Amino acid sequence: MAQRIIHYIMGEKLLEQGVHHPDRFRIGNLLPDAYTGMQYRRRTHFVHQEEVDGKTVRVCDFPAFHDAFSSLIQKDDLYLGYYMHLVEDAFSRVFWKKEPFHIPPGVQGVALLHRDYHLLNRYFVESRGLKFDLSLPQKFEEEPIRQIYPFDLSGFLKEFEQDFHDPAEGTCTFLSEEMMEEMLAESEPVIQHAFHLMKEENRPLNPTDFVW
Repeated sequence: MAQRIIHYIMGEKLLEQGVHHPDRFRIGNLLPDAYTGMQYRRRTHFVHQEEVDGKTVRVCDFPAFHDAFSSLIQKDDLYLGYYMHLVEDAFSRVFWKKEPFHIPPGVQGVALLHRDYHLLNRYFVESRGLKFDLSLPQKFEEEPIRQIYPFDLSGFLKEFEQDFHDPAEGTCTFLSEEMMEEMLAESEPVIQHAFHLMKEENRPLNPTDFVW
């Protein structure tokens, strides 16, 4: 999955493509990660297992999200942003599968990966001049999106703000600035295609477009 700063950068690239309410789009584009406890990640990211070519793989059920919130995706950029987060994560999963490193399963491997994320936050903030300017939407507790999960958006935004002032120092274990820049460059046309497919045709991607 992509780190929070990466989702923010990907989302900023989409604002000029036809987003009418940038603040709501930005919140939606981060919202799937505002869960508490890894056991809820599959729920907020619409991930499930599927048989593809005789193999059990994981996919993102884009149509399921679309079916649940189709009308809102078309008129409310928070919901469009949420959908784009799912696309961004699915792309990043597939991208990392081809990279020449293997993250050990279990808590230690995930911890090392997240440490890399923190080490890279400063690079992205400084290289792109990023500034934190997000706030909790009014009446967020009434949003239909909370049917998926009771998102702790307030706590999440406090954590995300810290990413913009990350004091982490050291050497990355798996990732590098160059690898992340390559991922961002490769993702741009794919993500823009998915964005326009939804905006112009109200059509989600096929789950098997990205398998991992």
